Amino acid sequence: MVTVRVEDVSFCYDRKKVLDRINFTAEQGEITAVIGPNGAGKSTLLKTIAKIVQPDSGEIFFDEKRLSRMRKEDVSRIVSYLPQDNVIPGILTVFEVVMLGRIPYLNWRIGEEDLKITVKVMKELGIDNYAKRYANKLSGGERQVVLVAQALVREPEVLLLDEPVSNLDIRNKLEILELIRKITKEKKMTTILVLHDLNLAAMYADKVIILSGGRVYARGKPYEVLSEDVLSSVYGIEAEIRRNGEKIQVIPLRPVKCDGKRQF
Repeated sequence: MVTVRVEDVSFCYDRKKVLDRINFTAEQGEITAVIGPNGAGKSTLLKTIAKIVQPDSGEIFFDEKRLSRMRKEDVSRIVSYLPQDNVIPGILTVFEVVMLGRIPYLNWRIGEEDLKITVKVMKELGIDNYAKRYANKLSGGERQVVLVAQALVREPEVLLLDEPVSNLDIRNKLEILELIRKITKEKKMTTILVLHDLNLAAMYADKVIILSGGRVYARGKPYEVLSEDVLSSVYGIEAEIRRNGEKIQVIPLRPVKCDGKRQF
């Protein structure tokens, strides 16, 4: 397994700086949650780590390997990336959609190991009972679970998930995040996920990276960095932070008045 180091990474889109000298390390066996308001650069950051976009400056390391010098096919064997808006072809069954996650390992035929891993992950996620259903017959929440399964069957060393529980009800959110945490610990994966729900980030992340305006505003353990002052500065809200040792709960109260300008 690998440790991911992001060193002084910057990225511009149409002359707008989306990422500005980003620095952090994501460790093996840990979940690192990237949080922040809309437009902070969270999704772009994951894309740079997945080698979908190339940083304008800076470097990303997988242990001592420079990502910029790695071939995309080699990265695809190490990294599994689930984007926020992913389309599932309706002509495929659920089993086939999940199996697509094994593409970097498939040759001309599907091997016994590929089948075994796919069945195992589907059982763990509780979706093996509708393996033969077509993807276009699934609800939004069911599709999201299938996509998470597709990301996991690759058995990645680095798992990148952009809002993996956005379309799920609270029970499924907790079940998916519990499973992601379990697999991350057991397989010592380096998991980096984008979340909007601060309480879920506080519950499941070992470390939190707070982005604001394309920069790292704060990083550390959730109970260290999530505070009333931070939420006021970054999100433009008043909030109460309830603490019980290292466990915290974020209770949003009201938006901070900002001279009639809306916070984005």
